[in-house]
Amino acid sequence: MDKKQMRQQNIINFIQSNNKVSNSEILDFLGDVIERTTLQRDLNFLIKQSLIAKSGSGRGTVYFVSEINKIFLPVNVKEYFDIPYLQREIKGSFNFEIFDILSHSIFTMDEKEKLEKLQEKFVRNFSKYDSQTIINKEFERIMIEFSWKSSVIEGNTYSLLGTEALIKNNVIGEGKTKEETQMILNHKDAFNKAIQNKDRFRKLNYSGIEYIHSVLIKKLGISRNIRNEGVGVTGTKYTPLDNGHQINEAVQKMVNLINNKEFFLRKLF
Repeated sequence: MDKKQMRQQNIINFIQSNNKVSNSEILDFLGDVIERTTLQRDLNFLIKQSLIAKSGSGRGTVYFVSEINKIFLPVNVKEYFDIPYLQREIKGSFNFEIFDILSHSIFTMDEKEKLEKLQEKFVRNFSKYDSQTIINKEFERIMIEFSWKSSVIEGNTYSLLGTEALIKNNVIGEGKTKEETQMILNHKDAFNKAIQNKDRFRKLNYSGIEYIHSVLIKKLGISRNIRNEGVGVTGTKYTPLDNGHQINEAVQKMVNLINNKEFFLRKLF
């Protein structure tokens, strides 16, 4: 990080710590290390990058951290979890503003260019495969990692190697529950269904989500479709949406948000 970037990060940190500030307050904070014109260039740059925003005009102009930037503020995970969950400062309910926030680009131009180049490189490398056997093995590798990582998020205790043994050789992990094993197999089936019906999923829709969800919950004792009752999340004060109407609204907004993204960025969601 060069001197200019460090200064701009200090500006962001100061604004974040003080909610809304004027350029005079920022100048006082920075001291004699910067001219007012240089500060204004920095502020305009940070606004253009969607890192901060401003309101008011003239002497009444104030600057604050933009909603999109709040998503990327660093979090010290250890310090966060050291705080008893009842004392943590959180949003206690679903934030419907998230759809407006994420409708803006969440990547800088440099980041988008880097991602697009990586995508182009992947396509070039993949096109060199002239053996269906090699292609199938690559898809199998991705499927195993997907099944493992997605299941771990849900508390599944299968290891990556255990997941591979189950999917490739039908070897059930020692000490694993029936539900954990079924969850891994369901993820494998969902991956295969998506690949086999790829035209159906080129554009996200509500019925497609319901279909994949039905595959993921097979034999797990979970009801299909939108729930109409409240649920809790262990270890947090957060309360998820508790009625079908609001859940349906959130799902539809998510679908619209993703479908309105550029094709490559759409895949990241």
